[in-house]
Amino acid sequence: MVKYSPAEKIAEQKEERKRAYQNEVCLRPNQLSAVKRFLLSQAKTSRIAELGAGGGHVSFWLLKQGFSDISCVDIDNYLTYPEINAKFLQCDLSRDKLPFNDSSLDGIIAIEVIEHLENMVWCFNEISRTLKTGGWFLMAIPNAANLRRRIDFLRKGDGLLVSEKNDHLQNITHSLVKKLAKEHFGDTRCALLRYPVLFPFLRFKLPYIDLLADNKIYVITKQSEKNRDGNREIYTMNSGGGSETRLTNNTAEDMNPDWKP
Repeated sequence: MVKYSPAEKIAEQKEERKRAYQNEVCLRPNQLSAVKRFLLSQAKTSRIAELGAGGGHVSFWLLKQGFSDISCVDIDNYLTYPEINAKFLQCDLSRDKLPFNDSSLDGIIAIEVIEHLENMVWCFNEISRTLKTGGWFLMAIPNAANLRRRIDFLRKGDGLLVSEKNDHLQNITHSLVKKLAKEHFGDTRCALLRYPVLFPFLRFKLPYIDLLADNKIYVITKQSEKNRDGNREIYTMNSGGGSETRLTNNTAEDMNPDWKP
């Protein structure tokens, strides 16, 4: 595992990081299977960006499945596969605007990335900006509610997701995810991808239990602005569901417009 460094020093560690990311996917096979099932349910024409792509393992897998409109975004190019080198876009996720137009992406993937960011809220805002209405954000993060992490916190009074030995900067709880998803995406559901979990010590699989899960895998959906404040308003948008323009703004319920060009 690469230790935390501020952005200014990361360039000096490129080769070390590239070696670390060469075989690192971050998720266990049962978790990765849940992610792949979800991705395979999406249209092959989807425009997808992988944030914090690292070695590019997920993006390369998507390419092999027939997805072609893929972008690999990271602070530097650590990609392992020459086939996706041309899809790399450089961006500091804590500081820079994502290199995409408003409402231009169908999906965004961030696997064990968000907890490493210095400015997580900025990144959430940028993800929301670039997703189309109805677009999805697949986010995998370590599970702060995991039983082992809870016990460690009781023993040491420190930890959960952040320790001196790892490069995590955020203790991301389920409540925090729900708060950010509601504010930036209008999503109050925060769907979880569920996967079989291993029971400690006995090593047999059980259905998904939050207390035993190492990671939480969220699928956050960007809702239309008209759903965010509980009051119907009227909007126009293009045929792809993007470029929303709000036409009304009052406390009445605005619906069923009579359109006369």
